[in-house]
Amino acid sequence: MTGPSDLPGRFRDADLAELPPLSGFHEPRTQALWVLWVGRDRLKEPMMTPAEISLVLRDVYGISVPRQKIEAVLSTRQAAVVRRKRNGLRAYQLMQAGVEELAAKAAVVIFVDPQQALSKIRETQAVLADLRGDRSVCDP
Repeated sequence: MTGPSDLPGRFRDADLAELPPLSGFHEPRTQALWVLWVGRDRLKEPMMTPAEISLVLRDVYGISVPRQKIEAVLSTRQAAVVRRKRNGLRAYQLMQAGVEELAAKAAVVIFVDPQQALSKIRETQAVLADLRGDRSVCDP
């Protein structure tokens, strides 16, 4: 494991192919979960402190989320993360439930082919029914 000062550079250099982009997540909780996901799967950082998550969001992605806010949002609904201690500091480790939470909230693009319109419209209705917050729909 490396120190927090190494994390921003490692995140900048990380291969994020096949992961949903951070820009698709607008809530501090999902942004923090996304950082934990990248840290775990791409950087081999099994856990991170709220200060490290805040540092990465601020210095790499230009998103200001204080460490106290990250602590607050990760301490609720704890199935997504597990609280651990690392060097005497509280750290969080992402669980599969957290990955599933991110996958459910990732941006979804559905192309409606006129030949299969009915089934795609039902799929679109199902996706929209589960969403909360801002939505964008393009109907050319």
